[in-house]
Amino acid sequence: MAARWQKAVGAGVLVAGAAALWLHGGNASSSGPLGASRAEAAATSAGTRSLGSRATAPAALPSAQKPVSEGAIAAQSPRSLQGTDVDDALRVDDRGRLILGPEVIRFFNYFLSATGEESDETIRARILAAIRERLDEPAAGQAEALLGRYLALREASRDMSDRLTQEAEPSARLEVIRRMRREHFTSDEAEALFGAEEQESSVAAAQSEVMRNERLSAEERDAKLDALEAQLPEAAREARAEARRPAEQLAEEEAMRAEGATAAELHKHRVATVGVEAAGRLQALDQERNAWEQRLEAFRQEREKLTRAMGDGDAQTVAVLGLLERSFSPPEQLRVRAMLKMRGEPIEM
Repeated sequence: MAARWQKAVGAGVLVAGAAALWLHGGNASSSGPLGASRAEAAATSAGTRSLGSRATAPAALPSAQKPVSEGAIAAQSPRSLQGTDVDDALRVDDRGRLILGPEVIRFFNYFLSATGEESDETIRARILAAIRERLDEPAAGQAEALLGRYLALREASRDMSDRLTQEAEPSARLEVIRRMRREHFTSDEAEALFGAEEQESSVAAAQSEVMRNERLSAEERDAKLDALEAQLPEAAREARAEARRPAEQLAEEEAMRAEGATAAELHKHRVATVGVEAAGRLQALDQERNAWEQRLEAFRQEREKLTRAMGDGDAQTVAVLGLLERSFSPPEQLRVRAMLKMRGEPIEM
């Protein structure tokens, strides 16, 4: 029974992965954080040095923008980054040269996620300052050159967004993105920076096509999905399995409940699948969920009594709102309103 539900949930995860690929193909490289202006894209592309050169100055800011002062760079972090830390993932080899990998792009994107809170030039200056804090030459110059080309790539992706949207198949969108990346980076650089992501996206695209193929039997579909999954690196397979596990666990438990499993049987299953400690946490969560449902049901019943006794009108509305305030804290009231609205039982103001 568990295996049956795992396959069903796994299929749902694959569909979600295909949806993520659509968003990535159409937006992630283009309308995500900070698309450099055309002037900046041209300036950075023209001024970019190869990774083999020794860069001693930051990539030029666009002529239409004024350099950001040191004070602006040192100013308080944008709200979206407060309470978080950038992963110090910029690594160098024994010659002091930058080691290329997907962590470099993640480093850039950490700061780029503040787009909309700060100006483009401030975000760019933050990244350059962060690079200089962590790296000496020649790695610092290499990272700055990569940043310039990455921003130019993002601007080019923005210009291509309409074409990406028009591509019907995820695999076609992925191919457009791959070609664009290799127009801004050498083949080796693109493979080091984006290769792992592209491999996962390619598998997700192929899996989504398998899921849409109605001519396949369930056994054929599962076999093809398993074969595609096997093409991923071990680390990626482990990460995907870990990401799927909560949904699979929930599906297994729902299936057990539907078949009449007792609380003791459910706990035994949890201990066997997630361990004693996690099973205890899940049991506590069940208790909290049950207590919440009991409170919500008690509110619904009292509300129904008020409705029958008072009929429609302002007096009923005032009485219901008073009941809501007595029954739940302000944050809980928002949750109650949302849940009842989804059930078609909105609380009128």
